[in-house]
Amino acid sequence: VYEIADGSFWKRLKRYATKDVKKLKANDDPATSGQYLLGAALSQSSVPDQGAHESMQVTDLGILVNHAYSLTDVAEIGEAHQEKIRLVQLRNPWGLKEWEGPWSDNSREWDTAVGRKAMQKLNVSFDGADGTFWMAWEDFQAHFNKIYVCRIFETVNPLTLRRGERPPLGAWCRYEIEGAWDEDNSGGCFNFPEWRKNPQYEIRTSEMTDAVFLLMQKDPRTDVTPHSGSPPPAMAVDGSSAKLGGDEGGPKYDKKIGMYVMRGHEIYRRKVLFDSDEMEGEEVTDSTPYMAYREVTCNTMDEEDDQPLQPYERYVMIPSTFEPGKTGKFRIVLYTAKPLEHPPELVPRLKECHVAGAWTESNAGGCRNFYTWRRNEQYSLQLSKPARVSVVLLRHNAEVSDTALHSKKSKAKAGSKKKKAKDASNFLIGFVVARAGPRPDRKQLHVEAGEIVDKTQFSPAFESAAEFYSEDHLEKAPERSYVIVPSTFEPGIDPPNPAKWGDFELLVFTDDERA
Repeated sequence: VYEIADGSFWKRLKRYATKDVKKLKANDDPATSGQYLLGAALSQSSVPDQGAHESMQVTDLGILVNHAYSLTDVAEIGEAHQEKIRLVQLRNPWGLKEWEGPWSDNSREWDTAVGRKAMQKLNVSFDGADGTFWMAWEDFQAHFNKIYVCRIFETVNPLTLRRGERPPLGAWCRYEIEGAWDEDNSGGCFNFPEWRKNPQYEIRTSEMTDAVFLLMQKDPRTDVTPHSGSPPPAMAVDGSSAKLGGDEGGPKYDKKIGMYVMRGHEIYRRKVLFDSDEMEGEEVTDSTPYMAYREVTCNTMDEEDDQPLQPYERYVMIPSTFEPGKTGKFRIVLYTAKPLEHPPELVPRLKECHVAGAWTESNAGGCRNFYTWRRNEQYSLQLSKPARVSVVLLRHNAEVSDTALHSKKSKAKAGSKKKKAKDASNFLIGFVVARAGPRPDRKQLHVEAGEIVDKTQFSPAFESAAEFYSEDHLEKAPERSYVIVPSTFEPGIDPPNPAKWGDFELLVFTDDERA
């Protein structure tokens, strides 16, 4: 809706429909170095699809319901100083039953000045009922609700290229990953703290490049693997599957899938944080929508403010189901205009330390601004070697949105920051990580500012997080012994204040297996 209103989708559609061969082969412009097949349909799930044109439902103006049309051209007609007419050309592949509204064959619009100019520029001729017709862009929006875009890639296997060698003109490098979500690594999207369990794949660039990311899941009609969790679907006499019933008469998928593309880091390779106060810029550089489809996709070219993958950078792809615990096989296909420095590599899991606690009438001491701070629970962390440490403080989130956080592009991101608690004004959470005292087994009664290794701002969100590398703080913690103190901002004791009480979970992720 946003892209239609601001005109950006029309610009993209014009690019998809270009027939300029030079642009299609222009390797210095990856956004246009490719060809597209376009289609459109008026999809209505309430209308049964019988498969024969005699039984299909038709609108008053001649559009067949649940029928695929080829979208063959888009054009703007008019003088530079005038508002231009936007037209789209479609074709019914059956060669019959055409649009009967404005700009249809022999309609009066073609007899106007702009119509005659359009006929000449677009080489329009009316050859009877051949299934091809034009219509205004505004009418197209009113009478169609689906556009299909299939990009045709000329690809090359990057493993066959020598170091520094360019792919053939117009060709894209294709990388492929086969994987599976199982009971151990199906963490769901960012709405769930378990997302950190999902498989993560790191890529490294050597130069600036555009990229296309695809995530696919098995067709339920053919998935007979143990991951599918069910026997193969029964087939009807006509060859249809019992699993039909999805969008547009296709198979019904039992899980939504999607993928995040995040900025990588040499030390913090595995992603644990995605919306922390200590981060600079957007941590999620791209993302697909979460949909119960065979495949979902995103790329670095579709929006005007999109940026290519930057040179000599790391990125992490995180495929997931929408909800945790959904299992099944998946495939990632990555196309890049330039070869990667390093192909996709599975990032190892981190060790996770977990403890559950609660702020109560006896220990809700508030932050360091209050003398009651020392009443908070304190947790000791002991490292055996130089290590990355990511700390996440969680509180219970009773409501989970059905829209994935950070899913699909900037317009979604603008309103997709971490969800705040209903009592946000009264219940801010955060923590301090400090050097442990000479007796790590005893509580710290006071922490000087110089002993603080890391800390978060106090946040109304359902989680607060920070991460550090232990070697950066050797002067503060030479023994690599730390104390973590989670707290609310204001105390809930002296006097007792139940509004500051509640359960929490503290998670520590580290690459030190002996932590």
